[in-house]
Amino acid sequence: MMHPQKKQWLAINVLGGIAVLGSYAHGLITHPQTRNLLWGDMPEPLRNVYGVTMWLATSGYLVFTSCFESMLQRSGWGSGLGSVSSMRVVRPWSSLLPYGCL
Repeated sequence: MMHPQKKQWLAINVLGGIAVLGSYAHGLITHPQTRNLLWGDMPEPLRNVYGVTMWLATSGYLVFTSCFESMLQRSGWGSGLGSVSSMRVVRPWSSLLPYGCL
């Protein structure tokens, strides 16, 4: 059974992601004549680079989130994101960083 706080965190990420992507889709679908204006004076080759970096950023977010969850579980601070608010031990976050996702 999933912890209630973990369910809330998951719901925020899923609903927030859908809301953001949905707003982009709505804007592009309802205003097709202004699609290229959104890029401003950005040259065409850089638009492709920007598209790739958006996918890389998304991948990085997903990797970071899974690593963060894993580090919380291994550190003994509870069952990951479900118990973040119940942590009583005060430690600097930097103490978790050297462990990475290994």
